[in-house]
Amino acid sequence: AFKVKSWARNKEERRLNKALLDMDTQTVIVHRRNPLDILTCEIRDCFEGAAGIPRGHPVDERGNPDNKCFERRRSDGHSKTKAFIDLDHLQENLEVASAYPAEMQRSLSELGFKGGKVVYYED
Repeated sequence: AFKVKSWARNKEERRLNKALLDMDTQTVIVHRRNPLDILTCEIRDCFEGAAGIPRGHPVDERGNPDNKCFERRRSDGHSKTKAFIDLDHLQENLEVASAYPAEMQRSLSELGFKGGKVVYYED
């Protein structure tokens, strides 16, 4: 299994891409249905937003900045990281999150991969 944002940025990735295509690799895109859930998780994990659209930032239960980011998932289960969401750009960010499966299908197709079936996390 590979988690892919983009391929073929350098010689090694192009070689891996060709090897995967030569094996007739099938692709699956795992995604959430609720774009607000996506945005919240990505903010809590400190993932950068698309095209520089402000999204918000992670905070602790008191509203103070929290820098655990993705490491919060490896914590002892007591992490209370929340997401402070930039409401001025909420609609743009929800649209970006909703468009992700179609964008990934297009990108995979351009790279020569077949399929690109979308499977939803909640299913």
